[in-house]
Amino acid sequence: MQTLYFYINGSGSPFWKEEKVDINGGIYYSDIHWLHDISDQLKKEWDRLDTLYSNYRNPIDSSFPSFWTNSMCDLFNNLAYAFLGNSISELKSYTIIDKFTPLKQDERLWEYRLDPIKYHLNHNSSFYNKEDFKKFLENKLEIESNQVTDLPLYKGFRISYQEYKAFNRSFLTFEKYNNFPIEFCPLTNRTFLATINDGGHAAVFIAMRINREDIFQNEQKLIDLINNYLE
Repeated sequence: MQTLYFYINGSGSPFWKEEKVDINGGIYYSDIHWLHDISDQLKKEWDRLDTLYSNYRNPIDSSFPSFWTNSMCDLFNNLAYAFLGNSISELKSYTIIDKFTPLKQDERLWEYRLDPIKYHLNHNSSFYNKEDFKKFLENKLEIESNQVTDLPLYKGFRISYQEYKAFNRSFLTFEKYNNFPIEFCPLTNRTFLATINDGGHAAVFIAMRINREDIFQNEQKLIDLINNYLE
């Protein structure tokens, strides 16, 4: 009985004859194989999967985050596993081994969607541990500027949509933070929280200058400020 490996990578078929290990210890698949004697129904299921997968990659540059959210990834994964189950049931003359890697939402998606241009210029970024973010701040010191008002700490004020978009951002996912945005003035690197209150007739953009030490020492304080629209 011939063994086939089930693995989807956009190559036109989910079936491969060989599983190999590269010089770095990574696993890859070779000798792609398409079964011409499968049912029309299975062919239709694969065509749907293949079409969906072709839209998974970022259309601008494959190195940038996919636009797919977790819900879209879950939909694709469910279809892939349904196809695998139907393949095993129908192709009884083959041993089909599941090597499919489920798709998941790219962790960089939110920073990318907020401002793709800033992402491409490396002005927006994500951090997944405290020490990396501390090192980042050491190279992004706050400076004085006659062009920018020296605002007091922890006093919220309204800003325009253009001012909201002008901030550079870091997204924090460590300890209590989950994709928590910290904003930086592009001229001075002064550190802010910013939020959108869209509970009224029109969206209101609000910012508040914060003490950097509170990012690490008073996480809940900053989270509560955002949850209360910086009040």
